[in-house]
Amino acid sequence: MHFSFSSLINMTVACCILTGIFYLLLRYNRLLSRFGTSIVLAVASVALIRFLIPIEFPFTKSVYIYRIYPPVYRFFHSELIRIGGNSFNLYQILLGISIIGSIILLIGSAVKYVRIYKFCENCDSVKDEHIDQALTQVCAEMKKNKRFHVVECNFITTPQIFGIHKSFILIPAADHDIKNWRPILKHELIHYYHGHLLYNILCNIMCCLYWWNPLVYLFRKLMRHLMEMDVDNKITRSGSREEVYDYLLCLSTVAAKQAESNMQNPWSASFALKKPTFFKKRSELLLESIKCERKPFMWSTLFLGLVMCSFLLISIFVIFEPSSRHEELFNETEHRNLWDFSEEGCFLLKNESGSYTIYVDWKIFEQNIKFPIDDPDIRIYVNLEEAYEKESQK
Repeated sequence: MHFSFSSLINMTVACCILTGIFYLLLRYNRLLSRFGTSIVLAVASVALIRFLIPIEFPFTKSVYIYRIYPPVYRFFHSELIRIGGNSFNLYQILLGISIIGSIILLIGSAVKYVRIYKFCENCDSVKDEHIDQALTQVCAEMKKNKRFHVVECNFITTPQIFGIHKSFILIPAADHDIKNWRPILKHELIHYYHGHLLYNILCNIMCCLYWWNPLVYLFRKLMRHLMEMDVDNKITRSGSREEVYDYLLCLSTVAAKQAESNMQNPWSASFALKKPTFFKKRSELLLESIKCERKPFMWSTLFLGLVMCSFLLISIFVIFEPSSRHEELFNETEHRNLWDFSEEGCFLLKNESGSYTIYVDWKIFEQNIKFPIDDPDIRIYVNLEEAYEKESQK
């Protein structure tokens, strides 16, 4: 397993394409309701984890590209400056800037997380009979016995849950007049027990790692929206029409109290996001679930599922790399037909810098080849020990 320029480019392109797919999918309520928010969230979660691991696996197969990609590769790997006898290319400089930026953002995020955690610990506990009773009922219904600390916060306008080990349910100070706390607390506990807080943390780590890619922030936003709609679906799936209407009324009541001064907490999961357009979409999706029964099978659903899953599998098992054609390399080196890669001792050795060295009859023939040659008989090794071991078996 190793990190390379090609793996970074592949993950960047995959992130852009999958974000576009999720964005289009979330625009159409009927398709989303038929497909199921849980399935879409599961696929998005796998994609999220894959983005956090931009490496090539031992079983990854290379697919070579001859046009556009090779000139781009040469552009980023051409020597840009030389300092103290060491040469640096554009890719190395940009990678260094990216790593430094990621470290700064990760440290800043960790500091902010700790500050919010300490802030929650210093908040006053809520002593409300309706809230305590509703929380006890929801925990009993879900058959869970974890302790949640219900605290009052003056800087938020919608209930939120925060913290994985020691969890806090933050209640706005102005919301004590709400009588039906059960759907609100159930909403927050579903966020917790379905790992949505962990998803938020992973999304923020992804934004720190790919801070230079604007689409990762859209991906994080879509993930938050998808988690909210998934919780809505889980709460109303087994409920009657009256229960769905009650939940929708509770959602609208909380959403109406939101203000622009809402405390920004990217690690929490809230009951209602403040965007009016998103509240409208959640309401339409809930009403859609009332009007039409969910069908167990749809060809469009199957097609979309296959496309998304295939895309994920390709990103894991296949990597696209720039390559020179076999004939083109012969022409460049002016040694046409001088060797046959099917013979013993003819192979490519991959260097630590990412370039390749051609060995012919166990002797170095050509060095610093920028990318591998596309040939069915070619063999690529990471060191000479592996080459001796594998070649002796021929």
